[in-house]
Amino acid sequence: PFLDNTILPYIILKIYSRNLIYSILDATTEYQLREIAGVRGSDPAYIIYTSGTTGKPKGVVISHEAAMNTIYDVIERFSLNRETVILGLSNLAFDLSVFDIFGCFQVGGTLVLPDDELKKNPKHILDLIIINRVTVLNAVPAQMKMLDSYMDNAGILEISWVKLIIMSGDWIPVGLPENLFKKFTNAIVVSMGGATECAIWSIFHIIPRGYEKKNSIPYGKPLSNQKFYILNAGMEDCPDGVSGDIYIAGKGLAKEYFKDKEMTDQKFIFLPRIGERIYKTGDVGQYDEAGIIEFLGRSDNQVKVRGHRIELTEIDSILSENKELDDVVSIIVGDAQEDRRIVTVAVPKQAEVATEDTSQEIANIKNKEEELTKEVNKELLSEWVHAANKVVLSDIFLALYGKGVFTDSNRLYTYEEIVKTLNIPNKLYKLMHRWLTVLCNEKIVVHRDGGYCVNLFIAEQYKNNKKLWDEMYSIEGRLHYSQKLLDYLKTSSDVLPELMAGKEDPLNLLFPKGEMDVAMAAYHDNIINRIMNGLAKEEIEFLALDNRRTPIRILEVGAGVGGTSVDVIPSLDGTGAEYYFTDLSAFFLNNAREKFSGYEWVKYNIFDINKDIMEQTIAPFSVDIILAANVLHNAKNIHYVLENLKKLLKPNGTIIILEETLEAYTLLTSMEFKDGLTGFTDERAENNQTFFKREQWEGVFKEHKADIVYQFPEKGTPLEMAGQTIYVVRFKENYICPDKNNMLDELERRIPEYMIPSVITFLPRLPQTSNDKIDRGRISKWISASAEENKKVDVAELPQNDLEEQIARIWCKELNIERIGRNDNFYLSGGDSLLIAQVIARMRETIEAAKRWSWDDLLKEMMKTPTIRGVAKILSNQAGENEQDKSLVIIKEAAESSEKKVTVVFHAGTGTLTPYNSLIAYITERSQENEAVMGFTFGDEAEYLAIPTDKIFENLGKKYGRILSELGFTEYTLIGHCVGGLIALETAHYLKDKGKNVSSVTLLSTSIPHKKEETVLADLDMKIFETAVQTSLYNELLLERTFASLIDADIKKAGHQVDNDTLQQVIEYLIFNNGGNITVQALCSLTGKFAEVGAEFQRLHSMSATERMNDLYTTIERPNGQLMEHQRKMLNVLFRVFAQNFRCVSSYIPKVYTGKMRVFDCESAIANFFPSLFSEDKKTWEQYAQGEFLFDTMKGDHISCMNSPYIEENVKKILDL
Repeated sequence: PFLDNTILPYIILKIYSRNLIYSILDATTEYQLREIAGVRGSDPAYIIYTSGTTGKPKGVVISHEAAMNTIYDVIERFSLNRETVILGLSNLAFDLSVFDIFGCFQVGGTLVLPDDELKKNPKHILDLIIINRVTVLNAVPAQMKMLDSYMDNAGILEISWVKLIIMSGDWIPVGLPENLFKKFTNAIVVSMGGATECAIWSIFHIIPRGYEKKNSIPYGKPLSNQKFYILNAGMEDCPDGVSGDIYIAGKGLAKEYFKDKEMTDQKFIFLPRIGERIYKTGDVGQYDEAGIIEFLGRSDNQVKVRGHRIELTEIDSILSENKELDDVVSIIVGDAQEDRRIVTVAVPKQAEVATEDTSQEIANIKNKEEELTKEVNKELLSEWVHAANKVVLSDIFLALYGKGVFTDSNRLYTYEEIVKTLNIPNKLYKLMHRWLTVLCNEKIVVHRDGGYCVNLFIAEQYKNNKKLWDEMYSIEGRLHYSQKLLDYLKTSSDVLPELMAGKEDPLNLLFPKGEMDVAMAAYHDNIINRIMNGLAKEEIEFLALDNRRTPIRILEVGAGVGGTSVDVIPSLDGTGAEYYFTDLSAFFLNNAREKFSGYEWVKYNIFDINKDIMEQTIAPFSVDIILAANVLHNAKNIHYVLENLKKLLKPNGTIIILEETLEAYTLLTSMEFKDGLTGFTDERAENNQTFFKREQWEGVFKEHKADIVYQFPEKGTPLEMAGQTIYVVRFKENYICPDKNNMLDELERRIPEYMIPSVITFLPRLPQTSNDKIDRGRISKWISASAEENKKVDVAELPQNDLEEQIARIWCKELNIERIGRNDNFYLSGGDSLLIAQVIARMRETIEAAKRWSWDDLLKEMMKTPTIRGVAKILSNQAGENEQDKSLVIIKEAAESSEKKVTVVFHAGTGTLTPYNSLIAYITERSQENEAVMGFTFGDEAEYLAIPTDKIFENLGKKYGRILSELGFTEYTLIGHCVGGLIALETAHYLKDKGKNVSSVTLLSTSIPHKKEETVLADLDMKIFETAVQTSLYNELLLERTFASLIDADIKKAGHQVDNDTLQQVIEYLIFNNGGNITVQALCSLTGKFAEVGAEFQRLHSMSATERMNDLYTTIERPNGQLMEHQRKMLNVLFRVFAQNFRCVSSYIPKVYTGKMRVFDCESAIANFFPSLFSEDKKTWEQYAQGEFLFDTMKGDHISCMNSPYIEENVKKILDL
């Protein structure tokens, strides 16, 4: 009673949901809510807010019995149970989450919740589905469409374990269900509907496979205890086939709108002739002859334009068939009847861009490079750089020393003590870390025992600051790098303590009295920037002249003082180019307007690289060149910013980047004091960097599928020491907008003229509400804002033929603008130049799989690669387009040689290289300088588990073979233990097929299935034999037991009461007496002499898998105590990988190998409970060897053969010593 309707929804949910949880726990399966503690079924369970026509949210009060009526219906209708795994995609303020949570709890199932920041990342969602074996997906159509599109691009063929897909909350594209059937092969796809005011859902329709496409999916029939009425304006029932307003009645109705009697009375009506309360949904529909309701849209979506009733969903349905589009929505804009028009907004798919011949382009810029650099004294430049580093180190050390830090060589100074002593503000904490890092790198101070101590011997070299500065100025006098820039560095040095304390504004030093001279010295008037700006100018001028027939559009972001623009803009005069000079600050724009006043084709605007382009004024897909000179280090997240800028480019558009790519010490005492160089969320956050290194830039480009067309300076050349790099970059794929004329032609062919949109425009995405519904309100606002913006700005490309001009005239009239470009997009996002960036974490949609790229490469999107070596080393190998796969581990690199060799080990059953620890040490120790040592682990868990079980080894062989082939070694030696031997063999096949030299493939204790006639089950019926193999390998309890032996877990200590000998007897009993069925149910049903075994398996089965696995994990002996949570999670991952591998073995039949094969079995059999169905002996393997074949026996059993004391002797055979 003390709450009003402005209170936040989650607070109310917390208050009301406590009793709901209790009542669910006590409820019976017959849907009888048990009253507890004075709480009745009719009492409020929760209040959930929904949008209102007035714009003010309405609090919908739902009772316990209303919510449970829906939940029980769905549970029983679709047979949900304790094995159910639901992926909770919905926001907690959206009523779909009520079912996710309480429907799951009611059946004792598993609820998987995604990382909140990654909810819109389809890779994350797909990973969760695969890793957690999700069985129920409950989502709005936009989420399923996103997932469907991503799975197409990622090459995921099918997922069999999803049983139910529920879509609700928005219009379902008519072609989407059939796409989902192809991917989720065993799923039921259900359309659900209703209203928040009616307890989650009220109506359902099971969509049949092969659904005959109409304009929309049927709405369906009511759920249990709910009713639907379709009434006309007189509140009378509409006959079949006649549309009317949809009303809902029954147990699902809400009690009221919270503290809003007027709205409650308006929407919840008592209909005397039926004696029931009914709720007016605002939806329009009709019954068909079969009693199924067809949903016709919202009543406010069915509007009249020029006197005609418009069905917007029909327009969307037709255009959704266009395979070049990812999404489409049509809306009505205009308030007055005479101003109303249809606008269709479409999202084009990304596709591979046809590559262009760049030989002339590169030759041109190379010539300019030679011209600009030939007079540079590289030796003197090197002296200048080293001297500058010394003075900076001296400045930093003395700034600390002067405040009493590092004055005592016998004590440690903690970081906390240092920042407190210098009174450093929070915003400069990162910079202080970097100061201490460079002092440590140069051995001036040493970091140990949680603190820092001075190295007096080296520190003495930096105490004579005046001498070092005198030497610096002396070198400048000979080189003439930039006197003004050096003076700026010296000025910063003189006030360094004040800068560190936040008492001196760094901008006063860079722009003294508002003047630009110092900043121009930093960005233009110095040796290196003259070269870089000259190269940028040459490239842009070349592209502009190469596109004379189509005036070129250039966008410069973060243009600042115009250090690069001042060279570029004059060179473009007369080319017909359109140049957008943009920055975050009006200060720089005003200065540029004055500087470039003679160039009328230059436009000026606010643009923020960290802000979604759909909230700014540059039209998507409209720019030919983006120039980013010394600005991208201001990106909060470089991956987001690159994708953001990509949305502005036309296909084959170019980004020219100038950036600092070395940790230049001079910046530590000058530029890095500027605000904005903190809060990074990309790789720099982890590495405490401000600038990306060259290797990291290459990694970023590779991850975003971008080609480096040109870069300068080349690696290893003298000018690299200056620390500046220029990149000319093009994306290999981009958004490809279909021809609007073709879209209009298709519409004209199928719908009346009055339903043809006045405007079709393209966007990189459709805006969505917090509940992932298409936000038509925002679309309408953005279209209006874009129309206003288009009155102010010029367009890049005018219509070029009669038809285009004809269409343009119609558009301009409808949109009330003077001109419109043939590729310009009106769907702008406000254009208000706000400085507060609303960064939206949006996934990157990948394109059709590139032929030369692995599936994993196409899954990266905005996720960085979490490898130990990182981007710096992984991408340095010249492997065409392939970056290092997460599964590849480089143990030892080969020295440069014309005869580079490699020895490769392949992960065993658990997907790791742990079994090889001892062997790898021997291999590495005995390898020559020209011999690399590498290994493969399972890599990306979701990718691995997505491989069809029976294709694991074959697919991995192709994947690993491709990676190894592209590394270009002259000789490959392959070694595999356990299933690693099978993967090694498949990899050898791939390499040999590619003409590579495989010296040998070695299989260590590698088993494959016996032929039935070679086993103890030789006399068994083949069908029973196959059943025994399959059911045993899919028996989770048996797999867990086998896995325990691989991770050194003790099953007895974990509470298992059945030993291996007894279990083997049981399995053989089930094979001969139970038709080969060795399922969990069969084990739990044992009676008679095996009754105790049955009881034990009933006990185990009653526990959750998590409980059973944790019991096993606690028995693993750890030198440092119990397993940490992350270690338990990794063991769970390894179990899933192991199960996948173990099952694949059961059906694996090797191909005959023509190369050298070396096979080693073990002299001892490992203790096991399976009958002898698999073998690793000579007879088993020699039938698959057509080339040189060597067979021998190792000491130990399957596991111990790889460890001490047996490995010492076995390695002599394995490595042929």
